[in-house]
Amino acid sequence: MSERPARVLIVDDVAETRDLIEKILKFEPGIEVVGSVSEGESVVDALGDTSADVVLMDLHLSGIDGIEATKLLKKKYPWVQVVIISAYEGTPEEYRRAMKAGVSDFVTKEMFLKRTSN
Repeated sequence: MSERPARVLIVDDVAETRDLIEKILKFEPGIEVVGSVSEGESVVDALGDTSADVVLMDLHLSGIDGIEATKLLKKKYPWVQVVIISAYEGTPEEYRRAMKAGVSDFVTKEMFLKRTSN
């Protein structure tokens, strides 16, 4: 009997980025992309609809940023794993805020692409 795949929700305000991440993850064994949203304000409802285990959250979103969205998410779903993905390496202040909000990891999109392409 095989284990259930990790269910991933993608949060990024750029549609092309969401699509690219989803296409890449389709080829990763043990991962199932269950949805995507474009804004931090929608992530709590989206998680309830998809029952995701992991959220790949862009740092800079229109509206509230990924860290604030993580705070909202962790209040309602404290068990969900949140990985912040950013176009650039974060500042020490962003890392501190992210870890305090409950983020599991903080990676650049470039590093994410390298991790998934090996």
